[in-house]
Amino acid sequence: VEQLDTYGMTPLHRMASNNLPVGARALLEAGADPNYQGEARSTPMQVAKESRAREVMAVLQEYVNKPRPVLSKLRVAGSGSAGVNQEYVEKDAQVVPLGFSLTCTEMNWESEKMWLQLSNQKTPWYEAQNGAYIYWNKGDGQWWIDAPDGKGVYVAKASADSMPTSGWKALPGAPEPLPQVQLLKSANASEL
Repeated sequence: VEQLDTYGMTPLHRMASNNLPVGARALLEAGADPNYQGEARSTPMQVAKESRAREVMAVLQEYVNKPRPVLSKLRVAGSGSAGVNQEYVEKDAQVVPLGFSLTCTEMNWESEKMWLQLSNQKTPWYEAQNGAYIYWNKGDGQWWIDAPDGKGVYVAKASADSMPTSGWKALPGAPEPLPQVQLLKSANASEL
């Protein structure tokens, strides 16, 4: 739902620019972020205002301050780092990821203390079977996709309650292409 077109706009931006409220509502119900700028450098609301798309503005207003739940399962695909192209399951925010602990040990940091420093202790993190994980870092306001060894691979700036599906950036040395994240409705979704 956050796939960018050649102009850096999401489908929700397109609904806003063309005043298509039914499509906008469907995208928002499917998990589109009403505050995500994509590469257009404008929120869907800004695009709707510029386009005088009053019906879409009304729909967006319903969702713009509504908390968006972080979903219990997701899939990373298409990245140049095969180790992170996995399905991930939600984990308790209080539990320290194994890969995170490995990196902390390597750096001579106390993992529990560092997790308290970087995690808000509320936002769940996500783990793949191979140990790769995704978490929100309150220190820099970014979601991190880390390889099984705990090394960071990709980051995306977004709030703790808004897992980005695109807009990821490669950390130095990380291979392209950049990942796409597919948000799944629940941990027991049968359509996987």
